[in-house]
Amino acid sequence: MKLCDFGQSNVQTGEINKDYNLTKYVTTRYYRAPELYLNFKCNYDSAIDMWSMGCTIAELFTKKVFVRANTTEDFLDFLVQMNGLPSKKIQDLIGNKNFLMYMQDKEKTIKRKSMKELIPNAPDTAIDLISKLMRYDPEERPTAREALEHPFMQELYDPENDDQIIEGEPIKFYDFEFENYTIERDVIRQLILDECILANNKEARKLNRIYREKFKNGVLE
Repeated sequence: MKLCDFGQSNVQTGEINKDYNLTKYVTTRYYRAPELYLNFKCNYDSAIDMWSMGCTIAELFTKKVFVRANTTEDFLDFLVQMNGLPSKKIQDLIGNKNFLMYMQDKEKTIKRKSMKELIPNAPDTAIDLISKLMRYDPEERPTAREALEHPFMQELYDPENDDQIIEGEPIKFYDFEFENYTIERDVIRQLILDECILANNKEARKLNRIYREKFKNGVLE
């Protein structure tokens, strides 16, 4: 499973864009994490993708969009129904206090539902993983590697044959050097071909990592 929506992606690591305030208006509304919707007073990170992953795994069982989000009210109602009110720590982070007051008011009338009630046909291991992925606090959500190591993924994940996960490594200019290319049809075709090769060839990924370390500022430096 891959999440591929990088229309407004930006590099932010170390000295690169360190003062850049990331836009909150990203991702399709049905997969938008609370820190985006509620306008947390801090920049977000890859935890927003883990929330989206929780939504997607839930939909494997529900066969329909999991998070109700046709309107802002729908989304806030669903958050309260699924998770109740956020902790004081998270409430203090919420930038849109009108949304918080709405949730506090609705919490009095909305009946909580457990994840098992929301996805009755999902096994307990899936319920546990989805529940952890869809927590208010982004710091409490599993990372991609932790999610792969969860019991729900046991039959699918082989740690001895997985070299595609790179967590905790700083982004290098090498990774985004393509933004400096002169974009023409042949260049785009080659970039797509390169991605296909990297996704399907272990030796190509190994070579790419060697180049990534050798040319930290890009091959055009």
